[in-house]
Amino acid sequence: MSLRAIRIESGSGLSATFVPEAGMIGISLRHDGEELLGQRRGLEGYVESGKTMGLPILYPWANRLSKDEYEFEGRTVRVEPDAFGVRRDENGLAIHGTLAASPLWVVEDASAGNQLEAARLTASLDFAAHPELLASFPFPHRLELEMSIEGEALSVTATVVNTGDGPMPLAFGFHPYLTLPGGPRQGWRIELPARQALEFDQRGIPVEGSTSLKAGTEKLGDRSFDDGFTGIEAGAAFAVSDGRRRIVVRFDQGYSAAQIFAPAGEDLICFEPMKAPTDALVSGWDLPSVAPGDSDNSRFTISVGPGSGSEQSESRSYRFERVNPASEVRRVARGRVESALKSLRDSDPAARAESVHEARKDMKKVRAVLRLVRDDLGKETFRTENRRYRDAARILSDSRDSEVLVETLEALVESQPDIATGAGPLIIAFDQRRQRDRESGGTSIDSRLERAAQTIEEGSRLIDGWNLSESDWQLFAGGLRRTYRDGWRRLEEVEASATPEAVHEWRKRVKDLWYQLQLLRNSWKEGLKSPVKEVGHLAEMLGEYNDFSVLLDALDADHGADPATAGLKTLATLRQAEILEEALPLGQRIYAEKPRQFTDRIGSYWSV
Repeated sequence: MSLRAIRIESGSGLSATFVPEAGMIGISLRHDGEELLGQRRGLEGYVESGKTMGLPILYPWANRLSKDEYEFEGRTVRVEPDAFGVRRDENGLAIHGTLAASPLWVVEDASAGNQLEAARLTASLDFAAHPELLASFPFPHRLELEMSIEGEALSVTATVVNTGDGPMPLAFGFHPYLTLPGGPRQGWRIELPARQALEFDQRGIPVEGSTSLKAGTEKLGDRSFDDGFTGIEAGAAFAVSDGRRRIVVRFDQGYSAAQIFAPAGEDLICFEPMKAPTDALVSGWDLPSVAPGDSDNSRFTISVGPGSGSEQSESRSYRFERVNPASEVRRVARGRVESALKSLRDSDPAARAESVHEARKDMKKVRAVLRLVRDDLGKETFRTENRRYRDAARILSDSRDSEVLVETLEALVESQPDIATGAGPLIIAFDQRRQRDRESGGTSIDSRLERAAQTIEEGSRLIDGWNLSESDWQLFAGGLRRTYRDGWRRLEEVEASATPEAVHEWRKRVKDLWYQLQLLRNSWKEGLKSPVKEVGHLAEMLGEYNDFSVLLDALDADHGADPATAGLKTLATLRQAEILEEALPLGQRIYAEKPRQFTDRIGSYWSV
């Protein structure tokens, strides 16, 4: 299955991936490399049979309709048995609307984020342009979604613009499948706000009666849920936590109903934001609407934070605490290695590209740790371990490069739609290359990932034996000074001759500095917030520059005779020049100090 996936991330450790051609479903929400969305039967199961997973939208109604006919404002609507997009539950009831895995979404914007700044993806769907959708929900309107990440929170905003000549009912919702990767659900705790609990019949349809429940906390254990609620106040929060992490779903605006779903035997729980209770289109209970010409905005946020006791037990946090630095170095390195191994061995094949990307990032972060303590670690140990993790990343690089080719070319075409026709054959060729890398013989890529995992695993056994004698700032000072100095020198080379090779070398050193400043962030959280953000922004820009270099190399190597190549190369080269024009002044500000000055300044924060 080859569907375009779009990842957004702010650089804070949280990233989300959505698939526009499969109903704008969120297929991944990762925090520090760990997956927080239940994968169930994966993307393929969702596309083929509508079996929900990840983070799908339920539209234009959430959950079930008690019958195939509903009335609104004097209009009777019938949902035909074979209606477009309609799925049925085990009782034959129409469930979760008509947009499951819909390919009709149009991406409006997908912008990369910077450290601790928002990254966003926006998309829209014009119902009025699709008679097959209007057959079951005859209300012309435009649906817009905006997904944004800021810090460690993903916000999802849904805007409904009524373009018809009458009022329109609002009964949609979302279905986030949340999981905590640290352990089974028996140890999870859930926090629920004040709410009205509905009563249901055997089909899962609300009946008369409700019970007021106070806010509270309880252990999930083996308990199962498929319960509906109303009376949810704006800003109400639902949460699940363990000793390592806490996930909060906050109903920021526009959602007054909820469903909690936690099936027995699955390590997941869903807190579902809903505009109205189940079956509201038929029953009319608490059913909101939007007037013609008006718009309705709804938003919920999924935020991630530490669980109880996580500051002591969180092995994957990519920040050093200011106690026992040598132990912190080993803890962080182990956490990155464990994260990479989990990505390579436990991932859904449909999300393999994302898993490879996360594992490669983990390898870069391990190497940044090694560079930070290289003086104390010793020349031989540093060289051996740095080479080990570099080689593991290289094993994975072919898969990532083919992903970059497709993503970069598609982004170029989106920015210049007039070249789309000429670029079409190239996109197909690059996509075929990506598919070969993803699926070549099946066992080929599996064996490559396993080879990388074995290389990483060999290194993991040696981390506890790293000989680190320095006990305070001196453990980091020499490595940070070298990293800053190397970036400072690479900047001078780019200023003298901005070749792709020179920019690539500068990018690597900037990324090292970014990772190392993240490691040291706890020395002064507020004081380092701005420097970390700026260095992250520079790394992102130079990464985009490098993506265009990869594209240009591929165009030269395999498609030099293609008529569309010359125009694409010109556009890619112009885009690189624009990126560099913005990146150089920022780099000059970041590297304005002498290496020793910079290191002493950061060291003064650590030592206070």
